[in-house]
Amino acid sequence: MSQNSQMALTTNEAAGIQDLEAAGVKFLTSKQVQNLLQVSEATISRMIVDRSIASMKVGSSRRIPIAAYKKYVQQAMANG
Repeated sequence: MSQNSQMALTTNEAAGIQDLEAAGVKFLTSKQVQNLLQVSEATISRMIVDRSIASMKVGSSRRIPIAAYKKYVQQAMANG
């Protein structure tokens, strides 16, 4: 499977993100992003460390702004 097809949001995933935004949710857990992108926990950790996706620390956890997730997906698709 190509990187673009892995990065592209399905209709259900896009609707889920829109539903979260409509409900006022502004951040995703790294596990949620891992599931959306279908990548490993190590990959998400690497993306956070090398700052290819923005995140912030909340207590002992990392949170990824929905806007940062969407930006990452758009950039990944554009860079093919």
